[in-house]
Amino acid sequence: MLNQKIDTLKEKALTCEKFKDVWNYFLDNLSESTEFYDAGKVSSSKILTILLEVLRNEFFPNKKIKKLLIVELKNFNFIHGTCMISDRLVGFIFFKEINLAMFCLVRPGDDSTIFYRISYEEIEKGKPIPFQANDYTN
Repeated sequence: MLNQKIDTLKEKALTCEKFKDVWNYFLDNLSESTEFYDAGKVSSSKILTILLEVLRNEFFPNKKIKKLLIVELKNFNFIHGTCMISDRLVGFIFFKEINLAMFCLVRPGDDSTIFYRISYEEIEKGKPIPFQANDYTN
């Protein structure tokens, strides 16, 4: 069941035009699942650290990444977590086998949310970083 939900999330991350749909699926179907939490272990990730630094440099220069929590589900090649950059709470998901990450940036007390999608392969090849962004306001 968990594998099916993560596969559905991956498909949505690849194809959804409204990035909030990906995050809504993640929050509704995985974030409160005991099976999901039991499968994950607090970890570190060089790739995620690089992607967060790229995000920080692009949109929040001179700000620090704080309170970083990375959780890896090794059996599913999936990583998720949170951190703070400036006054934004940042949630992220990363699919290792396809090198695709998505970020959700929320400012507490604000109704706006910003979503980003990026491929790690593009960074490795030294290409310009094509963050694909969606803004969502309640």
